[in-house]
This record gives sequence, C-alpha cells and structure tokens, in this order.
Amino acid sequence: MIEPRKWNLGFIDQGQVNVFADAALDHNEIHLSKEGAAKAGLMDGPIVHGMLIYGFVERCLAKIEGHEVRQLSLQFVRPLLVGAELQIEARPLKEEQGEILLRILCRSGDRQLNAIAEARLAAIPAG
Repeated sequence: MIEPRKWNLGFIDQGQVNVFADAALDHNEIHLSKEGAAKAGLMDGPIVHGMLIYGFVERCLAKIEGHEVRQLSLQFVRPLLVGAELQIEARPLKEEQGEILLRILCRSGDRQLNAIAEARLAAIPAG
C-alpha cells in the first residue's frame, strides 16, 4: 500500500499562468488580469486554469515510484487565485486487483479546499 503523500508546490504566480495560457491557447481574461476577472464577477483577482491544477496533480502522482497513473478525475470546489500557494495531499482509499485508489485534495495555502480528485494507480511490472 502507498503511504499518504503531501506536496507543496509553492505559490502559483502570474508568469506560470501566462506560460500555460500560451501553451493551451486559453487567454481568457479571468486568468490573466484583475480587471478581466472582475468583469466575470471574480473580485479577488485572476484564477489559475483548472487544467494547470490538473497537470500539477498528475505530475505529483508521477513521482510515486513503482506506479503509473491509470485514471485521474478531478472536481473543482472553488477557484485557486493566481498568487496563492498550492498544496496537494494524496491518501490511499483501497487496493484491489493490483491497483490503488487514491483520494487527492488540492488546497490553497490558507487550507481552503480547491479541488478533490481520485486517481487509480497500477504497479509497474518489474522487468
């Protein structure tokens, strides 16, 4: 069984968001400017792309040695503001037929829940 894991990805800054926006061709102003976010009713400022958060989760799971991600689903609970810290926690729920089901919580630095995910990992065969 995999032990619970925690990753602190640090603060997600506007530069990271801009790079992702360019790569994803997603230049929605809610991610890029305070004014654009305010026009959409997000008065606290721009928010991080959901798919960028998804990518951070996937990258963390890929660090679990001896296993590979077979399935990953993520549900967003609240936006993560650009400039906020991102923390990812994973804990095993069950193991069956050589696969491990993980529950993943994505939180901002103030411990607010931003997303909940489940991942199914499989052991990589030796050889």
